[in-house]
Amino acid sequence: MNINGLRIMEPSLLKSLKLLRETKEVVSEEDLAERIKEDHGYVKKALKKLVEGKIITKNGELYRYHETSGNEEFFKKLQAVYEKAIKRPRIELIVRGLLSDTEQSYPYQCYRNRVVLLKDGFAIPYLFRLKTLLKLLEDEGFDSEEIDGFLKEEIEKGWMGRVEFYLGSKDKISSPFPPCMPFYCLWFEEGSRIRMYGRIREMELVVVYHGKRISTLAAYLSKIKQMSLEELEEYKRLFRERWRSLGWSMQEEEYLVGEYPLELANPAKEYLVREKPEIGKKISDEAFHRWFTSKAYSKGR
Repeated sequence: MNINGLRIMEPSLLKSLKLLRETKEVVSEEDLAERIKEDHGYVKKALKKLVEGKIITKNGELYRYHETSGNEEFFKKLQAVYEKAIKRPRIELIVRGLLSDTEQSYPYQCYRNRVVLLKDGFAIPYLFRLKTLLKLLEDEGFDSEEIDGFLKEEIEKGWMGRVEFYLGSKDKISSPFPPCMPFYCLWFEEGSRIRMYGRIREMELVVVYHGKRISTLAAYLSKIKQMSLEELEEYKRLFRERWRSLGWSMQEEEYLVGEYPLELANPAKEYLVREKPEIGKKISDEAFHRWFTSKAYSKGR
């Protein structure tokens, strides 16, 4: 990225400018490097770029920052660039880590592995609740525009897909949507009568998938009818109207599913364990609260 013709590369560029701006004094290269605790070589390159950009002036061996409206605007832009650059790897590590490994998130021993193997040989990847992810990222300081942009990029790259669930039921269902759950193949079995909590309930489940067909979902997605956006909206309108005419209640939720190469997944998982263990605790707490405080759990007991 370039600002005023300067290529933003080393953090020492911002550190040098910040100190010169704050002190408003003439400072030598050696003194500056000592005060910002940076290598002299990096400081020398940073000062050269700032002089070339006419942000600071050099008089002999001394440097000074001149406060002008143009220089102040440059400083604010430079700060914004570095703040984004610092946050950008973190959003990648958090999202990819969560979608690559949900072991810390799901508190039940039978689902502690990210992929569950079935008797027929298919594998079940995990889904991560979109609202939970958005709340976690907002708590980490990311804004909605940055989050939406990153998720869109991941979907376009084919590393992530979005799954919408629409559940219509004759009986009002109080079951909470968990922060993460296995991607069950039974969601694609036709039929409106499903056994739940020991008795038959009349309900229908509609599943909508957005994104490229990642390999772990290939067997399941082959059963889904492909539609254009216009056809999909009309399809949603029809089943919603039918459920309303039947007097059924409706629940809907969105989840994300990821499939990352090991060179991206492993560092992200390690980052969550070492640097952000509180995120795993938040997810476990939400899973515990949603399951054990639900009426579904009480009836299931």
